[in-house]
Amino acid sequence: MNKNFLLFFMLFSSSNLIAASYDCPTKTILVSVFDGKPADRAELIPDNEESNAPGKTVWTFEAKKERSIWIVCNETTAKIAMAKELPKNVVSCKLVGKFGTKVSLVCQ
Repeated sequence: MNKNFLLFFMLFSSSNLIAASYDCPTKTILVSVFDGKPADRAELIPDNEESNAPGKTVWTFEAKKERSIWIVCNETTAKIAMAKELPKNVVSCKLVGKFGTKVSLVCQ
């Protein structure tokens, strides 16, 4: 497992949903979410598209998807630091943390 990529699970007792946190490398300046592989260029717009700020940016997805959801952490606009396919049962992701220090996507 990549040192820069930590994955942990938390059980939400009231809803029985499992959340996973995907940590981006510290030099990340932009996080993108894709419908399918990033090479397909089907980037998804956050629900609150006016923001790409940690703590304010949320994406929601259909429960049944034909294609996988992928997350990408970019060190520059042209350099991908990490790309990760999410589990099929993921229905939402929220950007948390602070760019330049630690930024993560918490998905459930």
